[in-house]
Amino acid sequence: MQFSRCLLSFVTASLSLFLCWESLSCSVSAREVPVSMGIELAMRDAEQALAEEADLEDSQATDEAVSVDETTMTDDRAVTSGVAEDDAVEDGVAEGTEAAASSDSESTPAEDAILSTTENKDAPDAKVVLPPDQEGVAHTSDTTGIKNVFTPAATVVPARAIDLFGYPNSALAVAEMYDDLVKAMNTRRVTNLYAQWKRYNSSVLNRTRAKVTGSELNGRSRLRWYEQLYREPLSSVMEVENYTRSAYTNFSGSAADIIRGIRDARVKMDLAPSQIATNAYLVSTPEEALAVLATALDQAVLLQKRALAPLTDAEVKMLANELFSVFTSSVRNGHTLPMISRAKYLVDVMDKMDRGSMYDAAELLLPITNQDFLDQLARVNTSALESLDHGNNKIYRIPTAAGDILIGGPEDNVWNLDAIANVLCVIDLGGNDTYIEGICNVNRPVFVVLDLGQGNDKYTATRPGVQGSSILGVSLWYNEGGNNSYSARSLAQGSTIGGVGILIDNAGDDSYVAFFRGQGTALYGLGLMIDRAGSDDYRSAMLAQGLGQPGGFAAIVDVAGNDHYYVGGYYTDSYPEHPGYDGWGQGIGTGIRGVACGGIGLLLEGEGDDTYEYDYFAHGGGYWMGVGAARDFAGNDRRLGATLLAYNKQPRTEKRWQRFSNGFGCHYAMGYLFDDAGNDSYNGTIMGLGMAWDLSAGFLVDFDGTDVFEATGGLTQGVGAEGSIGVLMAYRGEKTYRGSQQGYASSKLTYHSQYDCGANFSFVVDHGGTDVYGCRARNNAMSQRGMATGFVIDRPTTEELAALEAEQQRKAEEALAAAEAAKLKAQQAAQARAEAAKKADKAHVANGQQTARSVPNQPAPQPNPQQQQQRGWLFGNPRYPR
Repeated sequence: MQFSRCLLSFVTASLSLFLCWESLSCSVSAREVPVSMGIELAMRDAEQALAEEADLEDSQATDEAVSVDETTMTDDRAVTSGVAEDDAVEDGVAEGTEAAASSDSESTPAEDAILSTTENKDAPDAKVVLPPDQEGVAHTSDTTGIKNVFTPAATVVPARAIDLFGYPNSALAVAEMYDDLVKAMNTRRVTNLYAQWKRYNSSVLNRTRAKVTGSELNGRSRLRWYEQLYREPLSSVMEVENYTRSAYTNFSGSAADIIRGIRDARVKMDLAPSQIATNAYLVSTPEEALAVLATALDQAVLLQKRALAPLTDAEVKMLANELFSVFTSSVRNGHTLPMISRAKYLVDVMDKMDRGSMYDAAELLLPITNQDFLDQLARVNTSALESLDHGNNKIYRIPTAAGDILIGGPEDNVWNLDAIANVLCVIDLGGNDTYIEGICNVNRPVFVVLDLGQGNDKYTATRPGVQGSSILGVSLWYNEGGNNSYSARSLAQGSTIGGVGILIDNAGDDSYVAFFRGQGTALYGLGLMIDRAGSDDYRSAMLAQGLGQPGGFAAIVDVAGNDHYYVGGYYTDSYPEHPGYDGWGQGIGTGIRGVACGGIGLLLEGEGDDTYEYDYFAHGGGYWMGVGAARDFAGNDRRLGATLLAYNKQPRTEKRWQRFSNGFGCHYAMGYLFDDAGNDSYNGTIMGLGMAWDLSAGFLVDFDGTDVFEATGGLTQGVGAEGSIGVLMAYRGEKTYRGSQQGYASSKLTYHSQYDCGANFSFVVDHGGTDVYGCRARNNAMSQRGMATGFVIDRPTTEELAALEAEQQRKAEEALAAAEAAKLKAQQAAQARAEAAKKADKAHVANGQQTARSVPNQPAPQPNPQQQQQRGWLFGNPRYPR
């Protein structure tokens, strides 16, 4: 603080001297205005720096007051040991550029086709080339024409209730299990260790906020929502349960609902509020629909330009030419990159973009997918439009200010999308169509494809940024129906780097194949893949199916059908001590180690009996300060780790072995898996099923059904390790827990000391049902597992407890009634015996009297002396003592 005040005084004095010199050497002119403004700005910046330093000192003082003694902690301890750190230092832009160029030379033949340029400079896939005099010049694109309130008039669609899906009252169920967990921690007196864990983790967050920290951890792309969850890990499961239900409600609905979901995502991605004030376009004729579509496309192009406006033209060219090679074609594993220094520089450049404008463009385009609007487009009269020949097909053209709208008839059309210059939108009215390529990037900043028929369509591509995907652009593809097949190499099917990519398929049994970075993925952008009906097949080798990387929000949403998901089977995993393949998909929020913090990744699955195949790091998890979640709302589901066959559907060359899955967190991350109904199975090999590693938290929550938790390897089923929290919650239903790892808390800590992080926390909470535990934990009891911070809580549900009490009351009442009946019966028997005795006595007396009358003169018998003596004692004869 003292140094900062001195600095402020020095700056003030220097600037004052400079102003005096200007006034002496120059006459009064317009030049004085910028000088005085410079002084004001400098003073304001200095004051702001002083205030920020004061805030930082206050924050540090607060941290020191509430935390344990951290004098022995070092930055090295906050970084995972045993994994090689990045040896590369910031080598500058020049060396990074050379590395990017060299990476291209190592690409595979298929990637060579992806990276090749075209001779047509106007083609969408052409490399960006700027005139020499424009290098480094900031964007001056005119974005003043963007309308914040888009017309025609907006209609307000009420939000859908979020209790329509999944297990009823799931929020209350999670809260109930959470309360039991807290009570158990209080009972076992380990809440102080949990508080210590939170303090230590908060200190890790606080000291790694800068871009350069001296370790792999840094503050690039860090999300406030992630920090909120990370600082209160146990209660975070209630927050994410509510959010995943809300997100599914929105993304599975109409365009207005999807927009609502995107606005929620903006908040979680720390973006400014939406500038679009409409979620539906009201049109009554095809002509009106076409006019609105043209305006929406023009406005979307302006918004894309606004998003890139903070960058210079040279920076835009650099991003356009390098993003794919640095973040995709050169990548061979999921956790890091071969060009770390260059990647950090590219991330810093993308961070300057106005990403909110990209989201605005998505909101602007989505209402054209409303059914009423599409019905009007389907009725367009093509006879009045300009016709063109495209291969063997006749198509129709509508020019707009930003580009062309092309319309194809109901016949079977073949669309060679990248062979058409200056096209922003393609509308096909039916037939079994074929779509080839269709990239979206800065050369084609907006690209919309609408297939309005029920035909079985085929989409094929080898280039990046296709099938509703983009690189620094905005792409939206929609298919109305039919059994469609989508096949692409990389960056496809609702994926993006630096922009927006959305793919919506409304119906049909569809097949999706994207080798790498496909099916709902995002890096510094928004990636959505939505399938509303049909039994679908999703297949990818790595980085796929709801994967959010730094600055990215990504989701794959399937509403109905018996679906099959596959990720993995190609790239050998990066852990040499174990066999298997990398996966990295199915609801994963991951950072890039040594580069930036993670984004948000979601997999949201509705109805149907679904099968999930996955290899390493998959199915509801977080890595490197990321947040990932998977949720299945209904059906009997199978979770198979590892994949059964290789990616090419041939026998695996690696032994079946899987690591990190089913609600996991790894390296300062948060991961969640929820299943609402059905008889489900959960499999893997090691480190999964509500498991966390290295100051992370992982949750698996199952809400009903007869379920089997099959993973029996080490660190599975509610286990935290290396200072982490692993939780498995099961609510109702008969559960079988195989193996013996449930809720086991080891005392082993190698990455962090127990003095710093408190302990490992391992919990299983099971409500209801008659369950079978491989560790032999008892039903309706709390069992300690390992250290005091590991336990299994098994108890009946409220209804079961009430039923048990009612049964016990019924049995008690029955026992009482039986006792009363027995007593009455005994009394009745005694009374009967007494009456019988009386009758016998009367009969005896009567018989004696009758005998006496029959023998009147017989003398009475005389007792012998002994009998006389006894009678005297019995009847009080004074001659005999008593």
